[in-house]
Amino acid sequence: MKKFSFIFIFTLIFSHYGYQSILLPNSTYELISGQSNYIVSNEILFKNELSKSVSSTLFLLPEDIQVASFFYKNNFFGVHNQYKIKIIDYGNFNDSESQYIFSAKDIFFHYNLIKAFNPKFYFSFGANYLYSNIDKYNSSAIFFNASILYKIEKVLFQYNINNLGFILDKYTTFDESLPLNYSFSILYLPKYLKSSVGVNYQKYDDLDITNFIGEIHLYDSFSILIGYSSIAQSLYSNDNFEKDFITGLSTGLNFNYKNIAINFGLKNLGSAGLIQSISLMKKLN
Repeated sequence: MKKFSFIFIFTLIFSHYGYQSILLPNSTYELISGQSNYIVSNEILFKNELSKSVSSTLFLLPEDIQVASFFYKNNFFGVHNQYKIKIIDYGNFNDSESQYIFSAKDIFFHYNLIKAFNPKFYFSFGANYLYSNIDKYNSSAIFFNASILYKIEKVLFQYNINNLGFILDKYTTFDESLPLNYSFSILYLPKYLKSSVGVNYQKYDDLDITNFIGEIHLYDSFSILIGYSSIAQSLYSNDNFEKDFITGLSTGLNFNYKNIAINFGLKNLGSAGLIQSISLMKKLN
């Protein structure tokens, strides 16, 4: 029953909530930064505009869990629109006593709009629908996200309310809540180096998480990303300093060629294993 180890650890960290799969990332940049609007924040700071694009990301999680996400972004009547589908395939599970085999998956549908009221002030609102399936049983939920972004020269401040919603159909009769959280982030562009440095703080009812992200653009077509998440403190084994030292660290590579971008990412979860990702994006001119 090795497949249960990653799910067990993830559930242990966010034990107060159900539907923890909502917290899994949607892109390589989000995996490393811990911030869902990191790409948007970068575009606002570097270009002061939001681009149209299509993209997809594949994640390989411990125990052969796979996540695939698909994005389409456009600009229409002064509003930046984002459409997303994310599929989480947990694979097959084998009941050790009955030898009964069953599968589980989650499917997310997401729409997000971003409106610029002026070159400094942006507002974002997102609506999400989750359909979850375990063997012959189904569940669903609706939740919303809202963000305020404010730019001061080379600094972008962002405040978010995430996962505010309700469960439509429950798997059990127990009271469950979605992983509601509030977050505040700062992204800064250093003056003499083409790079960005950011910090993101997330507040749950009984848990605080801080993420750090740095991206250095060595060339116009190539950048390196390094991140760290304080969630590592919940993953330390306390008996192996070398493993604990790099737990919570993540790194990524970004390649650009004309209107094509490819991102590779890797996040270390210590004893829980590694998360690997690859993203492919095409900008639509």
